[in-house]
Amino acid sequence: MKILGIIVVILLVTVGVGLASLYVKIPRYHKYWQKRAAHPVAQDALVYVALGDSTAQGIGATRPEKGYVGLIADALEQKHGRPVHVVNLSKSGAKLSDCLRDQLPKLTDIQADIITVGIGANDMSTWDPESFRTDMDTLMTGLPKKNADQQHALLWRRQASVSGADRRGGQQANHRAGRETQATGSTTA
Repeated sequence: MKILGIIVVILLVTVGVGLASLYVKIPRYHKYWQKRAAHPVAQDALVYVALGDSTAQGIGATRPEKGYVGLIADALEQKHGRPVHVVNLSKSGAKLSDCLRDQLPKLTDIQADIITVGIGANDMSTWDPESFRTDMDTLMTGLPKKNADQQHALLWRRQASVSGADRRGGQQANHRAGRETQATGSTTA
């Protein structure tokens, strides 16, 4: 019984340390992205805007630039040989409704070349598939379109189910999107 008590104490301390680390990271990572966006925009820079929640902030990565937003920015810079100016509008804890209300309207003031959206995990506690679909459709149609010739590569599946048939359908849609992207000469990152 004493060993079980020791194990419980160790687990509680481990969880406590992890939560403390998380609460320290959230404001630090947010500040990192604010400072990065405040840098002057180079004349030939690609402007990359990230919308979303803690995943877009990089929470869980060792440093904010090691999250997916930083990695995409680095990959774009290497691929295009141009600087990438990142404006990360995401917020830890954001739900899809927060993104629609607080983040999407800010895009009107930004001439973005690339936009990523990583949102939805925080919606699971109050999951309503119809509301989520409607809000996601609103978000996707609300993203700015630069011009009529612009190519988009967007993978958004409306199905809420994850049955085997849906997974196969999603894989087929992903392969089709990849073929269409190659055929039009547009790129994905």
